[in-house]
Formats: sequence, structure tokens, C-alpha cells
Amino acid sequence: MRAETVSVGTEILLGQIADTNAVELGRVFAECGIAHTHRQTVGDNLERLTDSLRLALSRADIVVTIGGLGPTDDDLTRDGIAAALEDPLILDAAVESRLRSLFERRRLVWLDSQIRQAYRPSCGDVIENPNGTAPGLVCRKDGKTVIAMPGPKPEFVPMLEGPVKEILVGLGGGGVIRSRIVRIAGMGESLVEDRLRDLMKQDDPTVAPYAKIGEVHLRLTAKRTSASEADADLARENFHMTSQRVARLASEAGAGQLILQHVSRRYDPASWNRLLEEARAIFPAARFPAAWSAAKRRKRRARE
Repeated sequence: MRAETVSVGTEILLGQIADTNAVELGRVFAECGIAHTHRQTVGDNLERLTDSLRLALSRADIVVTIGGLGPTDDDLTRDGIAAALEDPLILDAAVESRLRSLFERRRLVWLDSQIRQAYRPSCGDVIENPNGTAPGLVCRKDGKTVIAMPGPKPEFVPMLEGPVKEILVGLGGGGVIRSRIVRIAGMGESLVEDRLRDLMKQDDPTVAPYAKIGEVHLRLTAKRTSASEADADLARENFHMTSQRVARLASEAGAGQLILQHVSRRYDPASWNRLLEEARAIFPAARFPAAWSAAKRRKRRARE
């Protein structure tokens, strides 16, 4: 199952805002076991938006749009989706009624332009948005799924973590994509790639290098049926094998330190200490700061 993101908004292209919503969406794709293969950004132009959506539909099973669902003339996402799917827009009476009731309760001035938010492609269903006026959409046609989400973060994040994630979990078939990072200090990216070239050609896990300030990161990624299975495989077999390989080349290059880090938003100090023990076993001559793990725990407690 392949997915593509299409972010809509001229303000993104002009560099006036950062597209942090797309970052959150990429994380959720991985959690749902869906391969996120492409990402586009397009301005508020119907012709270019429709072309972008057609391109996305030609190479992805799932297309998720971000932004462009509001009531103004430059909110064109629903029009672009209808055009790309060759499906007519219809007025959803239930959404119109909800919008009118909302404006009446809040004693807001009703403008006819608000009705734009009540239209959807005939193949689409509404995704409720209790945090704003514009509902999301999920459209299914010819084996493709298009999900449209609002751009404002207070609306986007709850919708992503709630109903949209439920949809993606169903489409992903229950799998998960997990990653682990090996951080190497004392070697350049080209040298790491030269020594690990054969590993970088393998499919399970995939291995990719990234140049950082003063170090190189190796990202190991595996797809499994569950997060626990992926984590266990990365930690026990594939990751351990790759770590041993990295240990040999680091020793060859005279690297002074290797830090193994499991990619996680909230780190378990006990797991971190186990990884340090693995690293010390692989690198008996490497220098690991004795107080590092204790400092990590103190920082985490301070954040909490």
C-alpha cells in the first residue's frame, strides 16, 4: 500500500510557513505500516492542484491532502479532488445544517460562501471536525482512497490522530514501519557508505546514511506486523548484525565513540542502558561517558 501527501497552499511555497503537518502525517503513515513514497506541495491554483492530484493517483493507492478546505475562493481542494476523480460535487445537507446551526449558536454573521464547506464529491464521506467549520473528506473510487484534511494545526492533529488514523490502520492491514538510528562519530559519510555498501542494498532492514554535524547517522528500518515484532527484530538480529559491522569499521577508522539510539518520542532509560551495554560489548575500547545515561534520565524527568 503506497501513499502520497499533497500539501496545498501558496504560503508554503513562498516560505511563509513550515509544513509541519506533513511531518506528522509521515509519522502516522509509518505507524500504520503504509509506505509514504512521495510528497508534493502545490499553490492555490485549481489547474495545478488537479494535475498534482492526478499524478499522485497515478502512483499511489492513498492520497492525503492538507489544507484548502475553507470557505474562501482560494480554498480549492475539494474542487481539485472532484476534478481528479472525475466525480461531481454535491451539497451535503447535513453539513450545511450543522454549519448554519453553529453560526447561529455563536451569533456569527452568515455568508453564502460558507456553503462551500458543505460540498463533497459524490463518492466521498464527511470526516467530522469538532474543532473547526470545514469537515474532512474521505473519497473512494476505482480502488483509490483520497483523504482531505484541514490545514490549521488545532484541527489537523486531532483529526489525524483520531478518525484519519483509524482509516489508515484499516488500509495498512495492521502492519507498522519502525526505525532505529546508529550514530557514528569520527567517520565521514562517504567512508561509512563505502564500508557498508552491501548492507545498504539489502531490503530487510533497509540501511541509509545521513550526514550530521560531527557525526553520521545510519537509519535502520523494518516493516513488520506489529511494533513489538519490528523493535525486537531490529534490536536482536538485523540491528545487532549491522552494529557488529559498524563496530569493525569504526575500529578500523579509529572512531572514539559510538552511540546507539532507538528512535522514540519518549525514551525508556532502561532500554537506553541496555543499548549502551550492547555498544560497550561491541566497542570495548570506545569511550562512553559514565554519567551520560544518568544525565539522560535527569533530563527526561525534568521534561515530564
